[in-house]
Amino acid sequence: MPSEPSFDALVIGGSYAGLSGAMQIARSGRPICILDSGQPRNRFAAHSHGFFGQDGQAPRQMIAQAGADLARYPNVTFMNTRAIIASREDDGFSVITERGETLHAQKLLLAYGVVDILPEISGLKERWGVTALHCPYCHGYEVKGEQLGVLSVGPLSTHQALLISDWGPVTFFLNGQPQPDALTLAKLSRRGVKIETGLVTALEGDCPALSGVRLEHLS
Repeated sequence: MPSEPSFDALVIGGSYAGLSGAMQIARSGRPICILDSGQPRNRFAAHSHGFFGQDGQAPRQMIAQAGADLARYPNVTFMNTRAIIASREDDGFSVITERGETLHAQKLLLAYGVVDILPEISGLKERWGVTALHCPYCHGYEVKGEQLGVLSVGPLSTHQALLISDWGPVTFFLNGQPQPDALTLAKLSRRGVKIETGLVTALEGDCPALSGVRLEHLS
């Protein structure tokens, strides 16, 4: 029976963070394996911004170039799979992949990022990363001056509404969340943020364009 593969380091996640960390380990000459399922968080966006020397490049293109750079190191192994279980061992870690393989390594680098769980709003999923955006620093410059909206999903949403007003006029959609306190309402007012209390039921327009928000007002 063949032995189970063993590496000095396993990197879980092969997008920006994982590949950046893998490059430093690879240059030490140590055997390293990168596991990635090919589903980076930014796969819905056409352009990536704010990276030195890469501003405006396509995310997939950036990942492909970084992967090609790493592939030149003979001590690097790529596996197109997802890690399911990671366990501590006396001398390191073991990882079981979704294909049933068991890998071993002395070190484990977790760089699998964030998975976005979207609210159940009609038309949101189809516009995600294009006209429904998650990061003003990634996308704000490209929509500067346009009519912007912030969907309230929790206590930090008021901070986001205040922040995003730097890029343009903002409507803050409470969408069933509690009304902000008096101090926060005063801050929003000073920033020119409008508040809409109705439930957001759909995003409208010729998808992926966005022309309006459909609301349901509760009595």
